[in-house]
Amino acid sequence: MSDTIPDEDILLMLRLSYWIGAASPKYWHLPIISVLEKYTDLIIAQNYTLTPEDLTEHFGTPPSDIPSLLEKVSGGMEYIIGWPPVIVEYQALLPHPRNVGIVIPLFAVFLVVTTIAVALRMISRHRVGGGLRSFDWLTLAAHLMVVAYGGLAAHHSIALGPYEAWYDRSWNNVKEHFKV
Repeated sequence: MSDTIPDEDILLMLRLSYWIGAASPKYWHLPIISVLEKYTDLIIAQNYTLTPEDLTEHFGTPPSDIPSLLEKVSGGMEYIIGWPPVIVEYQALLPHPRNVGIVIPLFAVFLVVTTIAVALRMISRHRVGGGLRSFDWLTLAAHLMVVAYGGLAAHHSIALGPYEAWYDRSWNNVKEHFKV
């Protein structure tokens, strides 16, 4: 392989990482790339063979989830056997995008600025405009909804963790991401 990995292969690796991470409850606390290393070790130890029983025994995959896993992974068991060793071998070439920590500072700045603007509007409408009207209350309601949405975005940026790619995150972290 060259110094770069084609985008189609990266998307396939991300998708495979997602489903393997979901199907390995014994290792939900580890980054999915570490789970892929465990898959690779098992696959190589068993001479590039893997059975559904191996998934249950070594990774805790419930037997009822295995048909769904094989259906979700477009190539079935052949992809589960073939791709983890490739991903592990070329993990240094994989992109590891980081979660940019700009959301919280932006939220804080805009929270202060918009709160001051809405407060000044309400004060001026009350003193100069002769009282608050329905559109003033709608402005306040809109401001509160934006604050709530901004708080959710800030929480989401924290729940996302330091990395964005599935293979860099643990399944527990991915679950928190989906809860948000």
